[in-house]
Amino acid sequence: IYEYGQKALSIAEEYQLIDEMASAHNHLGIYHMLVGDYQKAELEYHKSNDYCEQSGDLKGLANGYGNLGIMNHSLGKFVPALEYFFKSLKISEELGIQQGIANQNLAIANIYMEQGDFEKAIHYDSIAMQHFQELGDFDGVGLIYGNLANIYSDQNKQKEALEAYQKAILIYEKLGNESSVARNLSNMSTIYMDLGDHQKALTLLEQALPKVENAQNFDWICNINGNIGITYLLSYTKYHSQDSNLKLIPGQRGDLYKKGIKYLITSVEMALKIEDWKRMNMFSEKLADAYATVGDFN
Repeated sequence: IYEYGQKALSIAEEYQLIDEMASAHNHLGIYHMLVGDYQKAELEYHKSNDYCEQSGDLKGLANGYGNLGIMNHSLGKFVPALEYFFKSLKISEELGIQQGIANQNLAIANIYMEQGDFEKAIHYDSIAMQHFQELGDFDGVGLIYGNLANIYSDQNKQKEALEAYQKAILIYEKLGNESSVARNLSNMSTIYMDLGDHQKALTLLEQALPKVENAQNFDWICNINGNIGITYLLSYTKYHSQDSNLKLIPGQRGDLYKKGIKYLITSVEMALKIEDWKRMNMFSEKLADAYATVGDFN
């Protein structure tokens, strides 16, 4: 991207092609953002926007504001991110760019969801949903259902969350998107864990695992193996519980422990392989806790 952007910029500057200079600076901004040089990325995006304003390229300006929003969001700078997304949204609405309207409403909803403002998140997700549906963008529709499910889950609205996850899964199955099917199956499993249905949680995770393995989605292979391990170990620790609401994984207590350890080790090894230190620390701690609490298998 960098080499292409520099060559394009050089030619555009030589002939004073304003639209092409804007495009080249935008590509250079994308490159710098991808490599983590956010200061240079911001500079390039602003240069791109300046040229878009000169030429009256409102569509390019909306794209530039959107990229600035994405960059600030990735840095956890929610206030400027929202400002840029709203600027992009306003232009997209003025131009009637439905894809832009859908994308920016989704981006805005994601920030509100991270901030815990669920009412606003649902509002903007719902607007995005409408536009994705009109566009026939079913991947976008599935993404919104997954987001809404996450919000409902955070609000302890388990019934609504499960229904939304199921809708997302059906869409992604039709699209043949195994990784997204698996992601939503895994998210559903956490709700069943909260409800005490360890058996259903394990079933969902076992359905999800081969899908991410087929897609070679290593982040989720790590996650799902770890969550399967945790599910087995929770059934191990609650083995003698008298709670009638619990649906523990059947089997000998010692076997539950051994399977839990096995899956957690796989998860830690995968995290180490892909150098995902956050997941490695998380599942290593779970593994250490399991070793520390091991007791009588009877």
